[in-house]
Amino acid sequence: MAMSPRLLRPRASGFNPRSISGLALWLDASDASSLYTTDAGAVTAVSSPLDIAGCALWLDADDPSSITADGSNLVSQWNDKSGNARHATSSGSNRPTRTSAAQNGRAVLTFDGTSSQMAIDSTFLVTSNATILAVARRTSGTYGAVITSKGAGDSSPALQHASGSWQIAYSANISVIGSQASYAILCGTISSGATAAYANGLTQDSDASSGPLSSDATKTYIGTYRAAIANVLAGEIAEIIVFNTALSATDRVRVEAYLAAKWGISGVHAPATVANDPVGAWLDKSGNGRHATQATGALRPTLGTLGAKNALAFAGNAIATQSYAAKATSTYVYVGRHDDTADTFFQTGPTNGFHSHLVESTSKFRRNDTGTKGVVLASNVGVGAVSLWCVDFSNDAISVRHNGVTYGT
Repeated sequence: MAMSPRLLRPRASGFNPRSISGLALWLDASDASSLYTTDAGAVTAVSSPLDIAGCALWLDADDPSSITADGSNLVSQWNDKSGNARHATSSGSNRPTRTSAAQNGRAVLTFDGTSSQMAIDSTFLVTSNATILAVARRTSGTYGAVITSKGAGDSSPALQHASGSWQIAYSANISVIGSQASYAILCGTISSGATAAYANGLTQDSDASSGPLSSDATKTYIGTYRAAIANVLAGEIAEIIVFNTALSATDRVRVEAYLAAKWGISGVHAPATVANDPVGAWLDKSGNGRHATQATGALRPTLGTLGAKNALAFAGNAIATQSYAAKATSTYVYVGRHDDTADTFFQTGPTNGFHSHLVESTSKFRRNDTGTKGVVLASNVGVGAVSLWCVDFSNDAISVRHNGVTYGT
């Protein structure tokens, strides 16, 4: 609905937009509790992977009770904590080394890139539905793996490193996770052969194709790319969790949040509180659940400031709200600064980026409308300055106010 000018006058600082009926959307970047680093928003971590049904494997390098090692910390057995007794074993020069206090004060298993690897006497991973999560780091080399279930070929599921990137693979179907060189949460899902890849909680890639699975796999391997070739990981593995289903996004992010907290991986499903933190979710305070999100890491705006308040800083990127369509009769209010004459603050329809700092928005505002209906602003109006914009739509009538003064109709 259109609002009367009386309601748009300044109110005391205690004013709440919810006190006016018809509030459809309220995004407030000055409220730190409404900003999160990923599109999942607020996430409650599981206390254990076993909180979610279908855990098929759980290897935890920091749990000394699950590790059998000699006096030189060479590991001969890594026990499965899922309850399925899928223990990984190794012997002789193939044994990895348990390295204490390696990441966030916790122990990891170090693989030397030459011979160290482990095997599980099971092909449970040869399946068309799975979720594989791990905290790992590659230190050198081109090839390697966290976990695979391959024979001599490349046709079975794997969380592997090849061609310069971590990958989730199913048959010839590969989704790229990325080339993370530091400790990261690597995740891949397989659903009826289709793969999807995630890194530190962010969507990276997907592939809907599928293909035949290997029939010659006899074991599941940790740290090596395939059975017949010694493509051994040079790096560390901290934890591996496998589920026998493609987890829902809700369950996947809960496990990722558990791993992030445990292993000190910052910025994963966490509040955006520090300058330049990426913002993947901007929560709607109207009560309508129309949260603005950006799932692609490189396209997220960042946390900045405008005056003494937090603001979102955009540089040609955008976030999108959910379940909201423009109304013929409505009022849109924005506070922000745009640094380019071609900026778009907000619109329903195709995604548009803009260079701006947004402080608070109680609904939609588009600075100009060059269609058959709208107010076309003169060039450079408000460019480079903090401005209050209000656009009032009443069917075919449109009125624009800039800093409290009617600019045009």
